[in-house]
Amino acid sequence: MSHNKQRSFFTVVKNKYSDDIEKAVSQYIDDNWQQLDLQSSHVKTPDEAYLGNLHFHRLIPYEVPWNMVEFDVIVSAEIEIFETSHSQAVEGEDEKWFRVSCAVELHNGLNNFQIVDIDLYDSRENKPHRRLTDTLVPIISTTQLESVAESILKQYYPEALATPTQVDVRQFAARMGLTVKEAHLSKSGTIFGLMIFNNCTVEYYDIDTRQFDIVAVEEKTIIVDPEVYFLRTLGSWNNTVVHECVHWIKHRKVLELEHLYSDEVRMIRCQSMSKEQPDEKKRSDTEWMEWHANALAPRIQMPRKPYKEKADTLVAQYMQNCQTNNVTDVLPSVIKELAGFFGVSVQSAKIRMIDVGYTEAIGVFEYVDERYILAHSFETGAVVKNQTFSVPLVDSVIQYAVNLDFRRIIDSWNFVFVSSHFCINDPKYVLQNDFGVLEMTEYAVTHIDECCLIFDRVARPNKTFGVQRYTECVLFQDAIAKTVNDFQYNHIEHNKEIETRAVAFRAEQREVKEASEIMEKLPVSFHQALITLMEWRGITVEELAEKSLVQPRTIQRMRNVPNYNRKLETVIALCFGLQLHPHISTTLIEKAGYRLTSGEQSVTYSHLLATAYRSTIHEVNEYLEVAGYPRLSGKE
Repeated sequence: MSHNKQRSFFTVVKNKYSDDIEKAVSQYIDDNWQQLDLQSSHVKTPDEAYLGNLHFHRLIPYEVPWNMVEFDVIVSAEIEIFETSHSQAVEGEDEKWFRVSCAVELHNGLNNFQIVDIDLYDSRENKPHRRLTDTLVPIISTTQLESVAESILKQYYPEALATPTQVDVRQFAARMGLTVKEAHLSKSGTIFGLMIFNNCTVEYYDIDTRQFDIVAVEEKTIIVDPEVYFLRTLGSWNNTVVHECVHWIKHRKVLELEHLYSDEVRMIRCQSMSKEQPDEKKRSDTEWMEWHANALAPRIQMPRKPYKEKADTLVAQYMQNCQTNNVTDVLPSVIKELAGFFGVSVQSAKIRMIDVGYTEAIGVFEYVDERYILAHSFETGAVVKNQTFSVPLVDSVIQYAVNLDFRRIIDSWNFVFVSSHFCINDPKYVLQNDFGVLEMTEYAVTHIDECCLIFDRVARPNKTFGVQRYTECVLFQDAIAKTVNDFQYNHIEHNKEIETRAVAFRAEQREVKEASEIMEKLPVSFHQALITLMEWRGITVEELAEKSLVQPRTIQRMRNVPNYNRKLETVIALCFGLQLHPHISTTLIEKAGYRLTSGEQSVTYSHLLATAYRSTIHEVNEYLEVAGYPRLSGKE
């Protein structure tokens, strides 16, 4: 929500009702001055008292149902006091603070204002619950989210609290008097939905004419873009409806306050959040409202107690059917079934599994580098919030380029990059399957904290996010990612322990010893070194051509012609085809007349040669495409 200046409910109340409040405080002093313990340096036992000046300090609004707002106005009163002594009137002044408790109806203006109570103000008696900001945005802490969601369900969908069931989102909206309609809200499906608070016109995209048009829409209407279902899932469509319902329940008073300031400004405009977890002191009203809707919607669709009950039942059933004692084995199936049962997305179902105590779900359905990675598990407490064992290739390359600790560890050649993890390069943890593809062992997958490095996940603003202006009286949810994650390596205690374990494991490996031995035997020239390495691997020209996707005649020329013009990418492809230890690869590349410098592409090559040398050329080419570079060889 963007405004030229801050909207203040306190300012509105003070401007409109200060006379009423002053009269009420004055009358209260007239009626109760003897109980106020009034005195001054000259007046000890006053005979008379009345209000002098009244100062307004602040207003504390509270959330109540429907269109009412309850609030306390905190004022300080300068009270003139008099005492008659020896036929002389002595005058003095005392100050008292009062809490003036009020209520007003906020709908199409302020109506039915009433002063409910007046009492001496004690800051220790501030009511902590149901608080609103001065702009009438509810104050909800993370610890209150579950109870707030439950209170909404108690009012509008109590059956969802009694037993595990899917919330019928259309019926949920109807019970609060809202109508759900569909319309294409943008050309590319970037806006999920709108919440219409007052009669207005809405811009929509006509897919038949391929032009934008406008349509009149009545208040209390939710508009959902049907593309949400087609481009995403039914769960996303359901979530959008509940998201907009939360806006109606919690935020319509914000709009009413907006209307008090200007009849021309009739729009609440939601913009992108600058951070996933911004400093609460810096969050805008719109960011708070979007946070409320994002956090409450899944808790309404999957209330904690019934969700856990259903999850526990399914976990037990699947573990029995699969004859396994490992909960990680069944979590993918359980999460999928929970998503279908509650009508939510798989990702929402997974996050809720973590919420209700299944921390093993952290390693399930992780989407990295445009693919879901293998489900994995680890000891409880192995990672904290915003930490992960899974890291995208591009982020790891960036860390390799800028993080000296990470580069040192990678250049030790003790780790391989497999399934988006940096895993200790040991047969206990990694192996090649029948197709030659490197995989983590079953043991590694279920003990990932024993063999993999941890990364911090840090959110930052998505600079490609475009803030768009939309019609009056709406709150909208944008489909474009508002934040993106960066992955950073920190040399924390866990990573130090993993590095120590890797060094110990690798010191005993035959591969390392063999690499040292063959290095001593390598000829000086490239073409002779290539022949030696192929003989060492026991591989023919045709076999190497298949494994490196380099043409056989090119390999023949590189073997037989001393001054053959060798491309860097072709030499690197041969290194992967031969699956050479990084030390040997570096040496062979230097014999070909190349050095991998500090450029972005060279750093990427160095990173892959160090961590993916046991991968197939097909995997390496895919990695390079993810990083935005051409394949090393082969058209595939």
